[in-house]
Amino acid sequence: MTTSRRELLRGAAAVFGVGAASSFLPTPAWANGELIGRNIAGKSGPYKVLEIFFSGGLSHRESLWVEQPDEQPLVRQLAQLDPQSMSVFTQNAPADWLDWLPEMGAFQETTSRVGFGSTGSIHLGPGCEPLVRPLDGGTRLIDRLRVIATGHGLAPHQPAQRYMVQGGTNTTANSRTAGIGAAIARSTNLGSYVFYDSSKGSSSRVAEFSSKPGRHGGTFAPTAIPFDDPTVVEHLLKARYANRDAMRNHYSAAYESRLVFGMTGTPASSQVARARSFEAYEDALAAAQSSPNYVDALSYLTNSGGNTSWSNGTRRAIQASCAMLSQGLSNYCCVCDGGQDWPYDTHTTNSFLDHAGITTRHVLNVMRTLHEQVNEGTLDLSDTVVVLNTEFGRNFNEDGETPGSNHSWKGFAVGVLGGPVTEGDGAVVGDLPFTSADDDFEVEYSNPALAQGGLVSGQPISSTDIRSAVLVAAGVHPFQEDVYKTQEANLPELTSPDDGADQLAKLIFG
Repeated sequence: MTTSRRELLRGAAAVFGVGAASSFLPTPAWANGELIGRNIAGKSGPYKVLEIFFSGGLSHRESLWVEQPDEQPLVRQLAQLDPQSMSVFTQNAPADWLDWLPEMGAFQETTSRVGFGSTGSIHLGPGCEPLVRPLDGGTRLIDRLRVIATGHGLAPHQPAQRYMVQGGTNTTANSRTAGIGAAIARSTNLGSYVFYDSSKGSSSRVAEFSSKPGRHGGTFAPTAIPFDDPTVVEHLLKARYANRDAMRNHYSAAYESRLVFGMTGTPASSQVARARSFEAYEDALAAAQSSPNYVDALSYLTNSGGNTSWSNGTRRAIQASCAMLSQGLSNYCCVCDGGQDWPYDTHTTNSFLDHAGITTRHVLNVMRTLHEQVNEGTLDLSDTVVVLNTEFGRNFNEDGETPGSNHSWKGFAVGVLGGPVTEGDGAVVGDLPFTSADDDFEVEYSNPALAQGGLVSGQPISSTDIRSAVLVAAGVHPFQEDVYKTQEANLPELTSPDDGADQLAKLIFG
């Protein structure tokens, strides 16, 4: 860790104060709160970003894209899910969790409809029931939701995860591409943070890709925090003592000065050789030193009752992220949710209903937490956009050699909630033209429908399109040397970078 990075993280004004926007960006109108001509609830500046990444692949089938629930044979089976069948995972659960268990057939009602595709009406699945449930003020989260059809041809899991959190080209990774947290940190002079479950490989990989600084430089690399590691969390929450911290800093600096590559016949290289996890730990400790509010926000990560379906690391990480965003400690937080009882990337359950029940619990956990945070005022959708992301969809096999679920990477759905989105009714962007034939496991697995729709006829909306629009919402110009090239996005050839950014924002946010 370089001295400049440590000093930046220790400076409360630099990291946690109201930082001026970095001068490395142009200042188009939308960077000053005029995003696509909108000013929501008095919002006069860029939006904050909370990203939830469902690591391992979130099925569109029972979450964000349930097509024609009264006709599709596979989707119709979702109605067979019984909330009581999940009781084995919710024994001794508090009453408020049991109240959240949805009526599994409710997704078939028009209240769960988000729009229309080529095959008919598109509904939210049972795990998204909290998005339909009215808030205390009577409004619903679904009214601020847009569901986006996207797709790619990348195999599981690393290439797909890298592409969906970094954008750029969908064929190779390069040193320029990075998670959008680095660009937002550079623009705002506020640190970005990625929370992940170190016990699950899929969550850890997404955290690694999301934390990449690219050409923004290591100073702006998001800090990755393993929310499942009580030792790390405990250290982050310890009270700061000047003498102890001075001694730790002394030994840390001495240790760092020796962690360099030596080169024969020349002075030692300035390239530091240290573990990425230690870098993240040191960054988090340095940040904790500079602000008691940081420690208060991270106190949500503490766990005294074990992990359950109703109280778990993902839920606590979302709560910590909302606290950091609402208190002005960050403008970008990402929570990598790999699932709780079972990971999303599960191939060993016995049937479609088994896996659909598992996914429903996991998605319900996230959506319920978002609902509660909005109700409590910790998550303000008038100044924060929530990105519901994943690397690809999943499909299901009722019987056969591959029980449970498998990968379906060419056509799936992601969502954006709040921020610039003012109306969710009819807000399906693009299309997933599934038919009843796609409910056959082999058909969907070997030749799933490509997502359709976008700014260029016949081209699916890409990860770069979505992430460029989110950067626009965050006040960052997406088309510059350190972020994306215009040819990586789904834009007409003669579109200027400014016009292209505005077109993508309108496409994604409406």
